[in-house]
Amino acid sequence: MAPRRMSNAWREVRWGRAALVLAAGGLLMWLTLALTMGMVFGRTAPEVAYRWWPYSADAQAGIAAALVRAEATPANVERALRLSENALRREPTNVPASRTLGLVAFIQGQPSRAGRLFNYSESLSRRDVPTQLWLIEQNVNRNDIAGALLHYDRALRTSIQIRELLFPILVRASADPSTAPSLARLVGTRPNWWQAFAEQLFESSESSHAILLALDRLRLRADNEDELELIGAAIRRLVDLGDYPAAFRVYLAVQSGGSADRLALRNGSFEEDGQLPPFDWEFRSEPGLSAYPQAREGADGRRVMFISGESGRGGYVARQLLLLRPGTYRIAATVGDVPPDTDARPRATVICAGTPATQLMRMRFPRATGGGNRLSGEFTVPATACPAQWLWIEAGSSLDSVAITPWIDSIRVRAL
Repeated sequence: MAPRRMSNAWREVRWGRAALVLAAGGLLMWLTLALTMGMVFGRTAPEVAYRWWPYSADAQAGIAAALVRAEATPANVERALRLSENALRREPTNVPASRTLGLVAFIQGQPSRAGRLFNYSESLSRRDVPTQLWLIEQNVNRNDIAGALLHYDRALRTSIQIRELLFPILVRASADPSTAPSLARLVGTRPNWWQAFAEQLFESSESSHAILLALDRLRLRADNEDELELIGAAIRRLVDLGDYPAAFRVYLAVQSGGSADRLALRNGSFEEDGQLPPFDWEFRSEPGLSAYPQAREGADGRRVMFISGESGRGGYVARQLLLLRPGTYRIAATVGDVPPDTDARPRATVICAGTPATQLMRMRFPRATGGGNRLSGEFTVPATACPAQWLWIEAGSSLDSVAITPWIDSIRVRAL
């Protein structure tokens, strides 16, 4: 009986050890899983991570940040304070925790402590966008333009998504004379966000001065395709703002040799590929309504501009902006392949730019064969309310099917 009792006792001991091993293994597996959940979901899903591992600094900091972001009630602020302090004790370099403590201090009326905590947060990482946004706001409130722009720069270097929020603010700020020079200097250093900002500035700025400052600092190159597009956008915006002289100065600065006659129509024979409308030709290209320079035998040079209007569509197909002084002018050109149907014939129109858009001249092309005919007309630029003029070439609007495509060449404008 004794050997059997010993055997049973030994069996019980072995089962007990196995149970202990299994329990320890299960606990280890749970701890491993909990820690993994805390690390993986601590920042992306802090509530989930907190349920698995309430000691996760990231989870505590994430929940604290969400509490003050949602609604800064006294209860939320108190819990956010407690969680953030716990997170910092466990992980002193936790940026969200230090930033949330700073926000809690600010909510509780402790601005000096808030400033120290946000500065500490930034010392841990300059890539924390919420910290940079808070520092921007504080510098703006102190009227510290240089400090605000420093943190704008850091935020924009860090996040592409934040551009949607900050660019419109900077575009508006660029119109402020106290901010514009510093902002232009910053953009001129070409941080990684400069090009996207310049695109928005040249598209939506209400300040000619801001656009010209940015151009001066950026020193854009006409031999760089992307930068030439920006120059063109700046010119178009200046024209939209009615600052025609400034727009022409920008255009003139990138011309070969830096010369162009502001009192003359440019490239009237269509031999050059101008890239900066509206001071170079702007051609419309739509189904049934377009204009395009193309080689033609017998042209004055190599090319003429063909005019296409189909299916009853009419309207301008090419235009150029002129800067003529008050006075009387004669426009002359060679036209060809102009159909006998009056409605199908193209027109040349001159109107004042801006408001009101006073029409100065509108005439149809004369009937012409392929050999060409002369177009000639006169118009007068008034002394007021006409600082610049549009020359439009318009397609006819006949519904009849026209087998030939009219063309125009050798356009000249001269004072009488």
